[in-house]
Amino acid sequence: AVAGPPSRRGFGSRVIEGTIADQLGGRAECRWEAEGLACEVAVPLARALAFGDKGAAVAAGVAA
Repeated sequence: AVAGPPSRRGFGSRVIEGTIADQLGGRAECRWEAEGLACEVAVPLARALAFGDKGAAVAAGVAA
Protein backbone atom coordinates (compact mmCIF):
# COMPACT_ATOMS: atom_id res chain seq x y z
CA ALA A 1 0.00 0.00 0.00
CA VAL A 2 1.09 3.57 -0.65
CA ALA A 3 0.34 6.55 1.55
CA GLY A 4 -0.59 8.76 -1.40
CA PRO A 5 0.91 10.63 -4.31
CA PRO A 6 4.37 12.16 -3.98
CA SER A 7 4.63 15.83 -3.10
CA ARG A 8 6.07 16.61 -6.56
CA ARG A 9 6.35 15.03 -9.99
CA GLY A 10 9.75 13.51 -10.65
CA PHE A 11 11.96 13.60 -13.70
CA GLY A 12 10.89 10.12 -14.86
CA SER A 13 7.21 11.03 -14.77
CA ARG A 14 7.83 14.15 -16.81
CA VAL A 15 9.90 12.23 -19.38
CA ILE A 16 7.28 9.49 -19.78
CA GLU A 17 4.36 11.89 -20.08
CA GLY A 18 6.25 14.23 -22.40
CA THR A 19 7.44 11.45 -24.69
CA ILE A 20 3.99 9.92 -25.01
CA ALA A 21 2.36 13.29 -25.68
CA ASP A 22 5.00 15.01 -27.83
CA GLN A 23 6.52 12.12 -29.80
CA LEU A 24 3.60 9.71 -30.00
CA GLY A 25 0.64 12.09 -29.94
CA GLY A 26 -0.93 10.18 -27.06
CA ARG A 27 -1.64 10.69 -23.42
CA ALA A 28 -0.61 9.15 -20.13
CA GLU A 29 -2.70 9.30 -16.98
CA CYS A 30 -1.21 8.11 -13.71
CA ARG A 31 -3.23 7.66 -10.54
CA TRP A 32 -1.96 6.93 -7.07
CA GLU A 33 -4.35 4.35 -5.66
CA ALA A 34 -4.25 2.59 -2.31
CA GLU A 35 -2.70 -0.50 -3.95
CA GLY A 36 -0.04 1.50 -5.78
CA LEU A 37 0.50 3.42 -8.98
CA ALA A 38 -1.88 2.79 -11.90
CA CYS A 39 -1.07 4.22 -15.33
CA GLU A 40 -3.20 4.34 -18.45
CA VAL A 41 -1.45 5.10 -21.72
CA ALA A 42 -3.25 5.82 -25.00
CA VAL A 43 -1.41 6.20 -28.30
CA PRO A 44 -2.97 6.58 -31.77
CA LEU A 45 -2.96 3.24 -33.60
CA ALA A 46 -1.07 4.70 -36.58
CA ARG A 47 1.78 5.74 -34.27
CA ALA A 48 1.92 2.31 -32.63
CA LEU A 49 1.95 0.58 -36.03
CA ALA A 50 4.76 2.83 -37.19
CA PHE A 51 7.07 0.74 -35.01
CA GLY A 52 6.57 -2.38 -37.16
CA ASP A 53 5.94 -5.80 -35.64
CA LYS A 54 6.60 -4.61 -32.12
CA GLY A 55 4.08 -1.78 -32.57
CA ALA A 56 1.51 -4.18 -33.99
CA ALA A 57 1.92 -6.47 -31.00
CA VAL A 58 1.50 -3.57 -28.60
CA ALA A 59 -1.59 -2.37 -30.50
CA ALA A 60 -3.08 -5.87 -30.29
CA GLY A 61 -2.42 -6.01 -26.55
CA VAL A 62 0.22 -8.72 -26.85
CA ALA A 63 3.57 -8.35 -25.11
CA ALA A 64 6.34 -8.04 -27.65
